[in-house]
Parts: sequence; C-alpha cells; structure tokens
Amino acid sequence: MRWRDNKNVPPATKMIASPYDIEVRLCQKRGNVWQGYKVHLTEACDPKALHLITQVKTTLATLQDDDALPAIHQQLVEQALLPGEHLVDGGYQSVDGLLDSEKTHGMTLLGSMRPDGSW
Repeated sequence: MRWRDNKNVPPATKMIASPYDIEVRLCQKRGNVWQGYKVHLTEACDPKALHLITQVKTTLATLQDDDALPAIHQQLVEQALLPGEHLVDGGYQSVDGLLDSEKTHGMTLLGSMRPDGSW
C-alpha cells in the first residue's frame, strides 16, 4: 500500500473526502483548505431596518460561488425577499450573473469582478 501520485488522484469533485459522508469534498479557496461544504448567506442590509439573515444555501464545497447564485436568487424570489440590489463579493461576480440578475429578476448585482478567472 502506498499514497497515490498527484497525477493518479481523482479531481476534487469526484474524490470522497470522508468515510462518514460521501458528499463531503476537499476544497481550496484563496489558500484555505477544508473538507465539507460551503454555506452561502444572504443578509438584509437596509439602513432603516434590522440586519437579518434572510436566506441560507448549503452547497458542495467544489461548487463555484457564481454557480450558486441562480439557486440563491430563486430561493429569495420564493420567499418574496429578493432585493433590488444584491451586494456580493468577487466570487459571485461574473458577466453571466450580472446579465441574468438584471434580465430574470430586474435586480442589480453589485460587487468587484475577479482580476482573472483562475483561482
């Protein structure tokens, strides 16, 4: 028995990272490495109202943040909590996300764009 070489290791999307939960994956983002899931939170930030978490979405750790955005927006629509402006960090920003948010929901997606598409 021996460790596999890197070239013989399956991609993170296919490799089971825990014997206790077969959906747990290994993920690395900006130098942070973990096994588990990602949790996406939406918070209401109206200056005249309470700041409340209005939506929680759990995804596989290997799912890119911008790929989670359509499901997040759909849940906000279903809860009648879709904001007019959605402030997001750079991981959620993409050209497709900007266009889809405006076209599908009439909502402005605000945030900084990634300097390039690689991690």
